[in-house]
Amino acid sequence: MSRRDKPRFNPMILFNLFPSAAILYPEDFADMANSTRSHLPSAFVMEHAILADRSAAFRGPYTGSTARTVASAIRLGSVSKWWWEPIRRQVLRYSGVDEETINRNLEGYGAVDPVHRELGPGVADLEPLAPPGDYAPVVTYISRQSSRRRLTAAAHEGLVAALTERSTKLGYELVIVEAEKLTKEEQFALAARTTVGRDGARMFIEPHH
Repeated sequence: MSRRDKPRFNPMILFNLFPSAAILYPEDFADMANSTRSHLPSAFVMEHAILADRSAAFRGPYTGSTARTVASAIRLGSVSKWWWEPIRRQVLRYSGVDEETINRNLEGYGAVDPVHRELGPGVADLEPLAPPGDYAPVVTYISRQSSRRRLTAAAHEGLVAALTERSTKLGYELVIVEAEKLTKEEQFALAARTTVGRDGARMFIEPHH
């Protein structure tokens, strides 16, 4: 079962990555079970299946601290340090982000798609193959002023003034947005180009209460 978050990002990402995926709810499994209760031998064969039990996951040692149902499963075994990269790239491509911007995340590690190169045991010692770009760092401030949980007007104005002053002094690009006024594709595209420093690390600034 896919948890449908209020802004509907989860279904968008799921069907963008796995358009042939079928989401089965308890009622669907009951229908499948009932349809096999006959004198004819029958069965359903699924090439791949993921069974998620949120209640059971929270009994494990990792989900409670992370609030992620899959936390315990991810802790099993070892995975490539690039395991998330094909997913990230696919979502950004779907959102219309150009390859040069997508590759910024890998600057300092070699701006290439890891799925097209062999990453062996020495991947942790991979030497940088491409220097960071010479574009200005991008800092994004996601304003919540149109929502219920927001800063006071004076605090918001003070924060914007401080960020603007620092952006002029340090030479970074400041982007101030209200995410709810952007499409999902626009939000992903903004995340792709948001950088801090020359190492390409992502950072979003949100007010904490």
